[in-house]
Amino acid sequence: MISYLALLVHGKRTLTTNMALRLGKYFHTSAQLWINLQARYDLKLA
Repeated sequence: MISYLALLVHGKRTLTTNMALRLGKYFHTSAQLWINLQARYDLKLA
């Protein structure tokens, strides 16, 4: 089964707040960074 992260990278899922927090913790960044990246991606698609 394809993981959530793989689906996210391929644009098949959107980033949740929970996943942003988890990515921030894993990569030692802020959750806001990940949320901003998702927002930029969404705006490009609009």
